[in-house]
Amino acid sequence: MFDCRFLLYMIDDGDWHSLEEVAKEIGWPKKRVVECCKRLAEARFVHFDEDKGEVRVQKWLLGYARGVWEKPGKRSSGSVVLSPESAVSLQETEIQNMLPLPIEITFYIVDGKLKEMVIERFEESKVEKEKPKNPSASSKEEYRIPLQP
Repeated sequence: MFDCRFLLYMIDDGDWHSLEEVAKEIGWPKKRVVECCKRLAEARFVHFDEDKGEVRVQKWLLGYARGVWEKPGKRSSGSVVLSPESAVSLQETEIQNMLPLPIEITFYIVDGKLKEMVIERFEESKVEKEKPKNPSASSKEEYRIPLQP
C-alpha cells in the first residue's frame, strides 16, 4: 500500500488540482493518484470530482498543523528500489539495503531538505507481468524513519 499523505501535501492550498498536475508533481502514475483520491474522499479528507478529473483538500483540513509540512516551499518526492546488498546516496546520506530482499524508499523533500523517508519491502513477484515494472504497484510492508527538521 502506498502513502497518500504525499498527495495531501501537494494539494494543501485548498484549490482544485487536475489529476494530471498532481501525478506529474508527485511522480506517480495517474491510476495511483486516482486510487489515493478515492481513498482520501471516502475518509472525507478531499473533494474528488472523478468526472472532471480534479481534487482539492477539504476546507476543515486546511487549518491543521502538519508538523514539518507547515511551511510552504518547493516540494518534491521520489522513490528508488534497492536490491539486496546495494546502496544509494540521498543528500549526502548513504542508505544501504542489508536485507535479503529488495526495498523501496520513498522520500519527501521540502525546500531542498530531506524531510521524510518511508522504507517498504518491495515484492517484484506481485507486480503485473504485462505492465512495465512499477514499484508503486507492488505489495509492501512499511517502516517509517522520522527525520529531524
